[in-house]
Amino acid sequence: MNLVGKVGLRRSAAISLAAVIALGVAACGSSDSGSGSDQASAGTASKGSGASSQLHDELPSDLRNASSIVVGSVSDYPPLGYMDNGHLAGLNIDLLNKMADVLGTKFEMQNTSFDSLVPSLKSGRISIASGGTSDTSENEAVGILVDYMYASAQLAVPADNPDNIQSLADACGKTVATLAGSSTYMGSVQSASKDCTDAGKSPIKMTTFSSVDTALLAVSSGRADAIFNSSFILAYDIQQGIKIKIVGPLLNSVPIGFHVSKSDTELATALKDALQKLIDNGEYAKLLAKYGLEKSAIKAAAINAAKSQ
Repeated sequence: MNLVGKVGLRRSAAISLAAVIALGVAACGSSDSGSGSDQASAGTASKGSGASSQLHDELPSDLRNASSIVVGSVSDYPPLGYMDNGHLAGLNIDLLNKMADVLGTKFEMQNTSFDSLVPSLKSGRISIASGGTSDTSENEAVGILVDYMYASAQLAVPADNPDNIQSLADACGKTVATLAGSSTYMGSVQSASKDCTDAGKSPIKMTTFSSVDTALLAVSSGRADAIFNSSFILAYDIQQGIKIKIVGPLLNSVPIGFHVSKSDTELATALKDALQKLIDNGEYAKLLAKYGLEKSAIKAAAINAAKSQ
């Protein structure tokens, strides 16, 4: 997922959404203007035996002795973040909890919509944004990215593919849904649309949504012809019974990271070093294997990796 301007369905909502699709229930309206709920959800890591006093001392002084550090996390980005029995769960949650453990602190997870993450960082409501943010120059301009894995994007259409769309190049004159606030995803659709008009064809009609849930509903109801989103999230959606089909090549392979405010260099360094410890001791690889994301692994923790690409 990308912040300036994301990368799923909540696990608890997957079955109900599949049922909606099966029953042919159409959502009303042509766009989703809501920013999603910002409900607090428990999800903390205790100061366990894995804590390192050296890493703990790397935390900013105002956070070092705080009872907890607030993390804004999306819940519609499985398998990275989703709701499970009322609690935030997923790779990001597990990884952050492991990082909190080695830092000797606690992370308080708050369910936050993707397009609210940067405003929440800027206001000081949260200290860390966990939304699968793409590490791009645009996102680095508004914060610091602590990169923890790679992600790619792909196009998906209804399972029967009535318009025979095989890639974004085939979507001229069609409506493609993607996530609001994602400069990477929106930029890809806009670039493909320009290719359409340069070839004398109709532009792609891009419609944006604050969550993948609502974007998928737009596809299932016929308000959108396709969805452009994270490849592993689309694969997860299909696994959960959502009637879509992935088409076209992998695009936008970029590192994704946890986002902190531009001034929080100490926090970014502490997070990077905590992640590196988990890479070195094998815990990182175990977590990725748990979610079937081994191919998305990074070799080393990095900060603002887009600058080195």
